Amino acid sequence: MRLDYTRICVVVDASSSMSSIRLDVVKALTSFCEEQRKAAAKGETIRVDLYQFSNSTTRLATDASLDELERFVKHYSTGGCTALYDAVCQGIDELGAALAAMRESDRPEDVLFVIVTDGEENSSRRFRISDVNERIKRQTEVYNWHFVFLANGIDVQEYAEDMGIAQDDAVEFDRESLAEDFEGEMCSKMCCIREERLLRRQQTDNR
Repeated sequence: MRLDYTRICVVVDASSSMSSIRLDVVKALTSFCEEQRKAAAKGETIRVDLYQFSNSTTRLATDASLDELERFVKHYSTGGCTALYDAVCQGIDELGAALAAMRESDRPEDVLFVIVTDGEENSSRRFRISDVNERIKRQTEVYNWHFVFLANGIDVQEYAEDMGIAQDDAVEFDRESLAEDFEGEMCSKMCCIREERLLRRQQTDNR
């Protein structure tokens, strides 16, 4: 395991209903990069995968630096329906496979997986909610991944429970303040990850 290295995967809804807040998504991701760059400058490594989904799922960035991600974010576009389950399962499977192929010493100390949607699942063809739940529980319990669910227009807590995400990690965003809510929640989770790391270091030193 490579210490102080976080791999972040963001899976964001790109269905037609997101068109009115598309620029807010771009703003949120760009601002997040700016904030996390300050932390990375202190010796922390952050790499990011970015997916957008509507009827199908498109990977916009793979193992990108924060600087690279800002360029890829500009390709985020909207249109179509909401294949949420397909997107989440594809993201987990592809990132899991990529990490499994690494040497143990190169794998990130932490993984943060962020899901953003503004509507109900309505067009997945390959996977069901049970598939999502199975994957999230495995990655959380076995590999200690961190999951965040940001949603609007649905019963956020019910969806989170069905997917296997802790209710404390499920947040309903306001469409009028998406950029602030999105960026704020991601930054808050990164702070929690760093605090947990510090606690692990202290516990190791005290043994």
